[in-house]
Amino acid sequence: MFRLVLAACLVCAACTPTPAGAVPTPSRNPATLPVFPEEAVVVAALDAAGIRVTRIGGSKFEAMLGKRQRTRVFIEAPGAASAGADVLFLERPINNVRVCVSKAASGPRYDIFIGDRLLSFIEGSQELFYSMSGRYFIQAFGKRFSDALIAGLGTVTPPC
Repeated sequence: MFRLVLAACLVCAACTPTPAGAVPTPSRNPATLPVFPEEAVVVAALDAAGIRVTRIGGSKFEAMLGKRQRTRVFIEAPGAASAGADVLFLERPINNVRVCVSKAASGPRYDIFIGDRLLSFIEGSQELFYSMSGRYFIQAFGKRFSDALIAGLGTVTPPC
């Protein structure tokens, strides 16, 4: 009898809909990835735009602005056609950041500067969208992601 009651409870719990306004919790890769408090704000901004983040992971772009920053990648759906964003959580505002786009043999090239100093560049076939504020530096792959983060986090496109 206990097993039957337990099974019924598990089935009922699995069928319980997510409460209205609740944001589903994305999976983490790796599962042991520490949670940064700012992640919830990013997920909420994307959710407000109708974008459901399915995965949060470590980002390989943590030193994109020279100094290592706390960084996460937010992904809508894993796979080749996925949209997402690398978000650097800035300890303090960084002035004079510029992102310039040019053409390279492999596709667009994005040069990232602070003042006149080139910090990094990215080449590839995928179009990227950059925005920033005093708290965030964002590299989005997908215009919907970029637009949602600009609206939800108050970021702006840096000049060239």
